Amino acid sequence: MQSAMLLSGCFPPAALAAASKATTRRRKEGKKTTTTLTTTRALSLRTHDFGDVASSSKSFAYYYSKKSPTLMMNCIIGERRRQRQRQKGLAAERKTFAAFGSSVGSSSSPRVASSAAAGGFSLKTGFSTLAPGPRTAVLFSLWYFFNIVFNVYNKSTLNVFPYPWLISTLQLAATSIWMLVVWATGIQEKPKVSKTFLIAVLPVAFFHMVGHVSACVSFSKMAVSFTHVIKAAEPVFSVILSGPLLGTTYSPAVWASLIPIVLGCSMAAMKEVSFSISGFNGAMISNLAMVLRNITSKKQLNDFKSIDGINLYGILGIVGLFYLVPAAVYMEGSQWAAGWSAAVAKVGAEKLYQMLFLSGIFYHLYNQVSYQALTGISPVTFSVGNSLKRVAVIVASVIYFRNPVSPLNAAGSGLALLGAYLYTKASEKKK
Repeated sequence: MQSAMLLSGCFPPAALAAASKATTRRRKEGKKTTTTLTTTRALSLRTHDFGDVASSSKSFAYYYSKKSPTLMMNCIIGERRRQRQRQKGLAAERKTFAAFGSSVGSSSSPRVASSAAAGGFSLKTGFSTLAPGPRTAVLFSLWYFFNIVFNVYNKSTLNVFPYPWLISTLQLAATSIWMLVVWATGIQEKPKVSKTFLIAVLPVAFFHMVGHVSACVSFSKMAVSFTHVIKAAEPVFSVILSGPLLGTTYSPAVWASLIPIVLGCSMAAMKEVSFSISGFNGAMISNLAMVLRNITSKKQLNDFKSIDGINLYGILGIVGLFYLVPAAVYMEGSQWAAGWSAAVAKVGAEKLYQMLFLSGIFYHLYNQVSYQALTGISPVTFSVGNSLKRVAVIVASVIYFRNPVSPLNAAGSGLALLGAYLYTKASEKKK
């Protein structure tokens, strides 16, 4: 019956009648025509043995060899083409079923790997079902969004509880807990850490910690927008220090791109209402520490490329936390009790807990997504995206906190950001 339905669109009733009589005659003679129908219950995938089709085709071939050989050949060729298409579709369905079954039937890391292979979400690559272009766009959008939300919550928390050493400690703790959980559950593949690697990562984690807490100190003293303008001067330290420490040479275009950065930061500082020397120093120390972190990473961790970016970031957060806890207690520990009481009196304990929690979560999320965005794009593209992200954060913070911006301040900020962009493009030409 199925065979007749498949071929009814190709052959006239007379041919169908002839085929039916031939089939009935063969069955009476004991010639069995089989149709195998196998049902895979999980996904109701069906596999056909087209024995009836082949058998019936012989009857049609006999009928049309008498009537029209050309029409006979066209119909047979068309039917074989349709058979191949159906078989290809079934093969694709079987692959989907196999991937689904492996993801359900296994556990821990293999489960996540098979899920990603089937087109799911992976912590390491993120949104693997999307094409490279849309995937990058989604990850960049999330990166910008998480970063803006982090800056808003971080500054809001610092406004009511101005203890950057403790807050930055809690943020590294959030990263540490997050990564330990995803490693323990198998969501993220656990890194293989050796004693040699831990020794090599110690200075990198130290500079990572210094860069983070210094930026947090700057945020507590100045407007978010101005801190990010000063942070745009990081390429200046990179060019100055990479030469003597790494032996890197730069083209005149790279050196020239530093001029608008320096001039822009100077112009922005002249009319900045929130300017603070301690906040300015915090931003500059953060720039220096982040550059030294990158340089020591290149020198110390070049032999440990088996550890991917997200795992390395998690390890830096955990080791950095061990550095930061005693330093935070030493710097601010005696003030925390009084500061907590004052903050609770302003916003309430529940609200304060919420602000601290969200600032820590979004700190981790924007860093994790930035590593996911880096997968599959060039470092230069990532640097350009980072420069544009800084612009988005500055604009969003000015709007949210309603910071006054003078024309000179706006022009200086724009010039510094333009210099950072030119530095990125000049570095690309060098490569």
